[in-house]
Amino acid sequence: MPIIAAVGGQPNFDSLVLDIGDGKIRYGVFLNALISLLIVGFVLFLIVKAYNKAKERRAKGPEEVDDVPDDTVLPREIRDELRARPGL
Repeated sequence: MPIIAAVGGQPNFDSLVLDIGDGKIRYGVFLNALISLLIVGFVLFLIVKAYNKAKERRAKGPEEVDDVPDDTVLPREIRDELRARPGL
């Protein structure tokens, strides 16, 4: 909640209360719970997304990964051609 405190000015919203007659509605507690739920849910989403991406890369194998930059393809082709020449 420190980031929220920097924006809203309060470290938590527990003190937010709506007085209706003799009753009090503590909507600040609800806001704290909602913000915490959204933050935890977003972090879990990012973790699961990263895990699935790593799992997909592992299933492809090292030779099938298409993350090779274009600037390394041509030197590799030249290297392979030079190795294929007889007498060198």
